[in-house]
Formats: sequence, C-alpha cells, structure tokens
Amino acid sequence: MEAVPMKDHPPYPLLTMSHRMEENFYQMPRWLMARTDLSLDAKLVYMLLYDRFRLSQKNGWANERDEVYLVYPRQELAQTLQMGRKRITAAMRELAEHALLWEQNGGYSVANQIYLAWGGPVDISEDNLSISCEKSELPF
Repeated sequence: MEAVPMKDHPPYPLLTMSHRMEENFYQMPRWLMARTDLSLDAKLVYMLLYDRFRLSQKNGWANERDEVYLVYPRQELAQTLQMGRKRITAAMRELAEHALLWEQNGGYSVANQIYLAWGGPVDISEDNLSISCEKSELPF
C-alpha cells in the first residue's frame, strides 16, 4: 500500500524504515489480548510478570518440578505501571482467579514466589488480531 502524501508534518520525529528494532520491548501473548474476561490491568500485570519470568528462566530459578518462579514485589509493579498497589493486588487476584497465576508465600521476610500459567492457545485466527490496510476498507 502506498503512503498518502503528507501535506503537513508534525513537529516531532516519526519512526522511519531505518528505526532500530533491537530495542527491548515487553511481550504480550496474543492469547492474552484476546481474553475478554480479563481487565486491562490484569493483562498489563501479566505482561510484566511474563517479562520477569523470562529473566528467571534465564537465571535458572525453578522448583523441584522445573517450574519457573519469579519475584516481583507489588510495590515495584505499582511503580513500573504507575498504578496504586491496590490495583496491582486486584489484578493479581484476578489472574489467580482465572488460573493464570499461583503465588507461593515465602514466609516471614522472604519474598513471595510467583508462578505463571499459560492461558493459550485460544482458538482465534491470526486475522482477528491484525489490521487490514486494504484501500477499499479504509473509512476515509
């Protein structure tokens, strides 16, 4: 699809074809985005926990059953997402209620260990998650 010629241009730089794609990004599984039974807060918390999971996996943090655990204090999650701690706690409770998170109490002065469950794949087609850019489908 060809770009429509720009008559005006914003006063800030836009991403170009030479933009570096090696930058770090959070990953959100497609099945998670497709879940209509989860709040956006829960999805964002899962995304951050999944990022921390990958670090724990890399560092070999696993229990005797080879299940990877992570540590991510609620206060740190709250700061990262710029949310209140109550919202983080509610999102984590929601994830637990939907069998996407298990939290193991570490005991006195030991951080809780968080285990993630995989909620996919959900029976959805790739087409439902992509945006079609055919000229005939554009509303303008």
